[in-house]
Amino acid sequence: MKLGDIGEFGLIEEIKKTQKKFSEMNFTGIGDDCAIFPSKEGFSYVVTTDMLVEGKHFLIDKINPKDLGYKSLAVSVSDVASMGAKAMFSFLSISINKNTSTQWINDFLTGYNSMNIPLLGGDTCSGEEGNMCINVTVIGECENTNIKYRSSAKVGDIVAVTSPLGASATGLQAILKNLPNYDESIKAHVHPYIFEKESVWLGTKNEVHAMMDISDGVSSDLRHICKQSKCGAVINIDDILTTQETKTLCNNLNINSQELALSGGEDYALLLTISSDAFNKINKEYKALFNSELYSIGTINSDNKITYLSENKVTDINRGFTHF
Repeated sequence: MKLGDIGEFGLIEEIKKTQKKFSEMNFTGIGDDCAIFPSKEGFSYVVTTDMLVEGKHFLIDKINPKDLGYKSLAVSVSDVASMGAKAMFSFLSISINKNTSTQWINDFLTGYNSMNIPLLGGDTCSGEEGNMCINVTVIGECENTNIKYRSSAKVGDIVAVTSPLGASATGLQAILKNLPNYDESIKAHVHPYIFEKESVWLGTKNEVHAMMDISDGVSSDLRHICKQSKCGAVINIDDILTTQETKTLCNNLNINSQELALSGGEDYALLLTISSDAFNKINKEYKALFNSELYSIGTINSDNKITYLSENKVTDINRGFTHF
C-alpha cells in the first residue's frame, strides 16, 4: 500500500498509532488543530506547526514576498486561535535558494512581522530554485476552561461559520487564469483575514462546543469534528453564503458555487458548533462586538455520516482538499 492509497489523513492515523505509549501523559497530541500541554495553573500551552511548499501551497511568481511572509505565519496563528487561544511566540524554518535577493527576504520578514508575534528562532537551509519550503511553529496560551476541541460537538448543535465561503478558492482560480476584477478574492487567498480576536472571545462561551479553522474546506474539515465527536451532521448547502465575485466566477466558468465554497479550502474562517438554545444570543453579541455574524449552515446529529441537502434533497459534495 502507498501513501496515495491511504491519503493525508490515513498517514496521520499511522503516525498517531506510534504514539499510543504516551496516551496517559498530561497532554493532547495528534488529532486536533494544535497540541496542548500544561502551562501555569489553570492554563495550557497550545502549539501548532504548518508547512508551505512552493508549487503546492504558493506560486512564487504569483504572490509578493510581503503577502507570503504574512500568510506563512497567519495560517499557524489561525490554528492556535481556533482553539480559543492567543498566539504568543513563533519559530520559522525556511529552505530557500542562495540566489534569492536580500530585498526579497526583507520584504518577506516585513509581512511576517506585521502580525506582531515575536519570532524566537528556527532554522535556514539552502534549497534548489523552485523548491522553497517554509515551516512555522506558533505557541499560544489559553485558560483550560476556554480551550475548544474538535471532539466537543453535541447532538443538536448548530453548525456555523464566520464568513461567506469560497473567496480564497475564487482568488486562486483568478490567479491561475489571470482573470481581472477579482481583487477581493485574490486578497482573501494571498492575505487571508484571521479570526483571532473572534476566536478568543468565542472560546469564553461555554455554549460554543467544537471549533476549528477552515483550511481544507468545510466538506473536509467538518469530517474531523464529526469523527472526533463521534457524531454526524446535516448541512443545507442552500444556506452557504458566497461573495459576488465567487458567484461571478462560477457563472463564467460553469462551476457550482456551493461546491467551490464547501471544498475549495483556505478560507481560514471558523467552523464551530453552538448549542441551539444559545445560538441567537451568542450571534447577537458577536454582531455587536465584531460587526459581523455567525452563519448557520446545518446541525449536528447522532448519525455517523455527513449529509448534504439542496432543496431538501440529498446531494453529493466534493470531499475537500487533501495531500497525497
